[in-house]
Amino acid sequence: MEKLKSGQALTDVLDFTLDDLQANRSGDLSERQIHILHNQMIWQTRGMYASFFVFPPLSWILTTGLVNVSNSPAARWVALLVIVIGFGGMGVFCWSQRNATRRELESDAPAIVEGRIRLSLNPTFFGELSYQLRIADQSFKTDKNTFLAFKNEDPYIIYFAPHSRRILSAEWLR
Repeated sequence: MEKLKSGQALTDVLDFTLDDLQANRSGDLSERQIHILHNQMIWQTRGMYASFFVFPPLSWILTTGLVNVSNSPAARWVALLVIVIGFGGMGVFCWSQRNATRRELESDAPAIVEGRIRLSLNPTFFGELSYQLRIADQSFKTDKNTFLAFKNEDPYIIYFAPHSRRILSAEWLR
């Protein structure tokens, strides 16, 4: 009975179905997982284009036209530089995430790791907690709910997307 509860907690928190798990066991992504990854890539692409082409000009217009904090051309160039670096960094981040998702879709095969889970809480720079799962030679940063769904030192199989490090499904082996 406890195995069913833990297995149900994993399916709920990680949002996978038995069809997803069966496809992952056979070394494939399920149709549902492909659809989710495809939609994720669309949003990452939109974020990338917005970061590069929409937000910087809009911010520049607002900074120089409506707000006009300073009449100094140097201050405007500094504002432009901050805008370009900020949104450029966000665009590069979206681009790298999009490429990782694209590689997941091209490979169409989850990575598999089996072993005992080691749960650890690590403080961040800002004083919050970072939730981490370690299994064999792999490590995953997770949210609190995912962290709590696993039992420390119990054996699991985790199926994950190797490029984006997204956990696709998991099995408790007790």
